[in-house]
Amino acid sequence: MNLRLLTIYAAFWGSLCPSTAIAKEELSMQEILSIAKMTGACGILQAQSAFQVNTKLEGGDKFIERFWSTEAARLGKPPDQYIKDCQASIAAYESMWKLAGEKEK
Repeated sequence: MNLRLLTIYAAFWGSLCPSTAIAKEELSMQEILSIAKMTGACGILQAQSAFQVNTKLEGGDKFIERFWSTEAARLGKPPDQYIKDCQASIAAYESMWKLAGEKEK
């Protein structure tokens, strides 16, 4: 993977904004857990990408590219769709987190 792809991975993380649409939906426990699981996986992607950008480990770009391409393929998605799904799950998670905090007040 080249620096351009690493930059894309790192950039999507910083450009997310919570969606308020999730607050209007009734989600099942399974859907909530699915969003949380995907958000966690996406956090690992972001952490690996940031680590590689900062350390520039030899072979690190190729490792990250192969690892996440394989993960996307396992889910039956091209890598760009996986990134879009990450954006959506993170936005949903952030909205649920915010909503949960508001309900506790």
